[in-house]
Amino acid sequence: MPRPLTTGCRLRSIVAATSGLAIGIAGIGLTTLPAAASSVDDPPASRAAAGSSHTVTLITGDRVTVTDAPGGAPTVQVDTAVDGAGVRTYQAGDDLHVIPDTAMPYLASGVLDQDLFNVSLLIEYGYDDASVDATPIIVEQSAAQTFSAPLPGLDVQTELESIGAAGATLGHADAAAAWQSLTAGASTFSATPSLAGGIEAIHLDGKVRATLDSSTDYIDAPEAWADGYTGEGVTVAVLDTGYDDTHPDLQGRVLANSKSFVPGEEVAVDANGHGTHVASTIAGTGAASDGTHRGVADGAQLLVGKVLGADGSGQDSWIIEAMEWAGQNAPIVSMSLGSMEASDGKDLMAESLNAIAEETGALFVVAAGNAGAAETIGAPGSAVEAFTVGSVDDPSGELSYFTSQGPLSRSGALKPDVTGPGSDVTAARSSDSGGEGAYVSMSGTSMATPHVAGAAAILLGANPDYTTDQLKAALASTATDVGYSAYQGGSGVIDVDAALEAPVVADGSGDFGMLMWGEEATPVERVVEFTNRTDAEITVTLEASLVDTTPGREAGPADGIAFDALTLDEESLTIAAGATASATMTVDPSKVPAGTQLSGALVGSVDGTGITRTALGTIAEAERYDLTVNATDFEGNPTSTYAMLWDPATQFAEMVYVDGTTTLRLMKGDYTVMSYMELNRTPDTIAMVLTGEPTVKLDQNRTVALDASKAEQVTVDVKRRGLTAAYSRMDVKVNDFFASAMAPVWNDELWAVPMVVDDADFGFTTRWRLQKPMLAVTAGKARLDLIEQIGGTFRDLELRSTAVYAGLGSAADFAKANVKGKVAVVARSAEVPASERTANAAAAGAKLLIVVNSADGEFNEWVGSADFTANAPIPVAGISGVQGKALLDQMKRQKVTISAVGTEYSDVIYDIAEYADGEIPTDLTFAPKDLARIDTRFHGQKEDMAEFRYDYVPGATFGNGIPYRAQRGMDREEWVNTDGIRWNQWVGIESVRWEMRDKTRSYKAGQRTAAEYFGGIVRPNIGVGFWVPYRTSDWAQINVPSWADGGNGDRTGTFETWAEPSTVSQLTDIYIDGTLVAQREHQGANLYELPDGENQLWRVVSTATHDGSHVAGSTKTVTDWTFRSSGKLGDWTNRLLPMMTAYYDVDVNAQNKVGEGRKKGSGVSLGLEVGHVAGTTPAGAITHATLEARTAGGQWKKITLNKAKTDAPTGAVEGTGDIFVPSRAWVRGFSAQIPVSDKGGWVDLRVTAKDAAGNTFSQTIEKAFQATPAKGVRR
Repeated sequence: MPRPLTTGCRLRSIVAATSGLAIGIAGIGLTTLPAAASSVDDPPASRAAAGSSHTVTLITGDRVTVTDAPGGAPTVQVDTAVDGAGVRTYQAGDDLHVIPDTAMPYLASGVLDQDLFNVSLLIEYGYDDASVDATPIIVEQSAAQTFSAPLPGLDVQTELESIGAAGATLGHADAAAAWQSLTAGASTFSATPSLAGGIEAIHLDGKVRATLDSSTDYIDAPEAWADGYTGEGVTVAVLDTGYDDTHPDLQGRVLANSKSFVPGEEVAVDANGHGTHVASTIAGTGAASDGTHRGVADGAQLLVGKVLGADGSGQDSWIIEAMEWAGQNAPIVSMSLGSMEASDGKDLMAESLNAIAEETGALFVVAAGNAGAAETIGAPGSAVEAFTVGSVDDPSGELSYFTSQGPLSRSGALKPDVTGPGSDVTAARSSDSGGEGAYVSMSGTSMATPHVAGAAAILLGANPDYTTDQLKAALASTATDVGYSAYQGGSGVIDVDAALEAPVVADGSGDFGMLMWGEEATPVERVVEFTNRTDAEITVTLEASLVDTTPGREAGPADGIAFDALTLDEESLTIAAGATASATMTVDPSKVPAGTQLSGALVGSVDGTGITRTALGTIAEAERYDLTVNATDFEGNPTSTYAMLWDPATQFAEMVYVDGTTTLRLMKGDYTVMSYMELNRTPDTIAMVLTGEPTVKLDQNRTVALDASKAEQVTVDVKRRGLTAAYSRMDVKVNDFFASAMAPVWNDELWAVPMVVDDADFGFTTRWRLQKPMLAVTAGKARLDLIEQIGGTFRDLELRSTAVYAGLGSAADFAKANVKGKVAVVARSAEVPASERTANAAAAGAKLLIVVNSADGEFNEWVGSADFTANAPIPVAGISGVQGKALLDQMKRQKVTISAVGTEYSDVIYDIAEYADGEIPTDLTFAPKDLARIDTRFHGQKEDMAEFRYDYVPGATFGNGIPYRAQRGMDREEWVNTDGIRWNQWVGIESVRWEMRDKTRSYKAGQRTAAEYFGGIVRPNIGVGFWVPYRTSDWAQINVPSWADGGNGDRTGTFETWAEPSTVSQLTDIYIDGTLVAQREHQGANLYELPDGENQLWRVVSTATHDGSHVAGSTKTVTDWTFRSSGKLGDWTNRLLPMMTAYYDVDVNAQNKVGEGRKKGSGVSLGLEVGHVAGTTPAGAITHATLEARTAGGQWKKITLNKAKTDAPTGAVEGTGDIFVPSRAWVRGFSAQIPVSDKGGWVDLRVTAKDAAGNTFSQTIEKAFQATPAKGVRR
């Protein structure tokens, strides 16, 4: 089978996700939080930089490249660490997951964190290859192991004692070797797979983000100050982005032993500004405002731990290490940060906080988050021991629109605990950050949290003997009710003065938990203890409310006991001076209807005035049923497989291991269960079988049958012999869930179970690339079903030879066999390693090595050098044990002649994608007739390149595939099918990353077109393949891909300008109103903090050079644009900058030379197109253009331009608002005759143009093209 190009050798469960909180209403379940910036007022953050290409190395060593493409459908390129290995891809909501087959057992069992394969998340976190050279992970090891880096590339950095784990990084360069060490000897199918080295689990070391004059008045802090309470003598640890040590408000407030946990960043530098704002809210003196912006507890000392970097994010391991440090050094820890995903309180961060709080007794005050919806509280605010803070508006008391609310996702626990003022809070501005002045206003639960931490400091300063539980009780029970439910904001808004002065304080939980569906309902009791803090007897009247607050339902009565679910054993308590008394509440869950949330408060009153509040809550989970999944093979016998379970309600997908049968207990709802089964149809025939149920309505116990016996074989026939499937894939789409499986090299067949799906948006796609095999071998008349082994050398080859048996392939075996110039056949055995047997065969002079597997099936292994640095000098083919045994038996009986044909680069390919809407058809034998032909030439010197044609079927959100080897300097016949399919061709030279990006194209049946790459006149081109220059708010990105070939006017191209050492360079100068504002190297130039303005005059000059090692021409280009641009801060419209572009059309021969066959005295014909891309403004028709040319050492000569027709749009084309454009616009065509010497030679070109809007363009290309000598002239 032909091979693709090779480039080098927090645990969650959907069962919990669908079983946890699961009252089945209003967004219940796992919810993804936005990647918010440091405050809720910042612009929305995107998953990745606009218009970007990102490569991510997975911990398996597989590399995934996601490239933005026109139309918002990116391409996904997978370079497998093991050549020919299988890969599964699925899209859950907006997140793309790429899962190598070898990782599936560990994901299904929970040994690996799914986020390790969430490519979208890895890019968002900045864990792509361009940003880091190692992936941050958290490793759990058995107690008997020490954290001493047992794997290649594993760098253990921080021991995290609180969770029995260690923060580490796994180097990208060593990831493949590390994965092999981790999984050596592992079974393909196992319910309990284990990793080597004593490693019990690996998590992604994810990131948390910072969650962001009258606010102190709002919580009654001035009353406490008036009584002399300022938090003096109390230390508050602040875990945030650091602090500005020059700010007047923080002078004398921060302790010297403050510390940074962010590598390479100092604690006393706060480029983000969030930490300075938070610190001053707690204990700022207000010195820069004459006390106006005084912090809540300005007598307290601050111990600052920097855990978030300048970008406002930090790794889980940094946070955990800092929590351990802070808990040992401060009684109060303020954490205005949280995970970007909802938490059930059982993740590593929450577990760590609980352990540290229990060990140290510290109070952790933590922000709830800024997701603005129910069930979105992140970690560590989800921890049981965390004092979790939501936000309200000051002074209205309205719940802030952004504040995350409870209950906790999946578990249903009652959170947050209290709220504080978090909207438009003014506090210290770090001078290390942007902006002006001593203060800045921010909003977020980050701002509410330090108010509560400061209040705790005041309370502890006044009562130094208070425990954490007493601090929590005093703050929570004296909070002010402002009218929202307990799950929205806990017991209310904190009141510092009341916490100090209240005569009675209540302590105890009012969380009655969640009754799981089907669980026996037993009464739940909660005891609340009331403490009389006065020197006189007090009678406290008790009144409880528990009302229906189920999201999505009409509000019920504001008081009373719904469904008579709660009873209270005391109506009042008489408490002696300084004494305590308790009341017991009982909830009968059997009275709470399924899918109902009740919440309220227990209010303690003295003389008719409410003094204490205890938040109450209980939930009855929605209905739940058994989903049984049965897996059977082609014969109907039980088998093992992995199924993909998709829950559209929670937008969560997970691998589920099915060992014959598996039963899941899931919440009532709709699900998708699909499986790509890998089965041995015969002992040496492996089939991939797609089966499952796209829509499962789980309203009672149900069974899903993954039944291969009902499958039909999926085949393709293009009526051409001698081709093989180099690539095959099956995709399935169910509404917004997409799954794809790329067949591994040892897969022989595709099968699928026919089905009609009329209750979902369903699609089924099969994809093939057919081409000549790299190696075709026959033994006698029998065609061998072989796999080209990794590390063999495959070239054009014609060989006919007698097969010679050489035992196990040892040096002694080859010494006994005469294999020189012949085909050697050996038996595979662990006694002789693959690299050794191959080296022995080559040393003995064999022309081809055939290895017979020791087992029935096929195999794939590395046969190059033992150190994985060099390929073997001969081709090596592996065959199955079944076929191999027959071959060896035949060789014993008679002489066997082997015929082998090798094709290093196929000159014929068929790219076929068959799509079925709403069904998997009963007839899966595809014989496409709607074919189009593309005659393709790859210009240039002989060197390896990579390419792939990505398919886009109707409704596709991305195109995925793997790069395949091709060669420059060759012609290729290419075919595609056309019915409803769009194609996007990518080509690139791997050594220097010179890549061409084209637009997505459709073809017509019977159409014949031509395509050329790396030829013609190379120049900068702003086209549809890359994102175009644009401006938004106060920043702009000037992207000038500078090495587009002459294949067509839409295509764009670029070298890797960041490589070291580099053979290319690019410099961009940007002027605004005559002033040089930026000078940037490399392809993209980013500008920040642009001034507001209308019709600003911009000038952009781009100079691009290369050394001629990969293309002889266009060694230097200088392109100069002037144009008008308008924009202002806060206007997030994408304004596409009106930078013109030119396309030069010349006919070139196979050597990329112009003018072949011209007569003496004749010139060279050139077509010129000048225009814009769609959506640029202000832009207009091209009103003027000039062309000049010169030969080497000559003078510039003006060339007459004649009007010419163009197929490109000649008028305006409306933009889509996207920075990828659908086409060019305002294009004007010209033709010209360029005079050249009869001897031929290099010609430089210079073009200028102006449009109706006044924009100008000029472009100079040195060595634009090379002309051939005229006929009859010696070369």
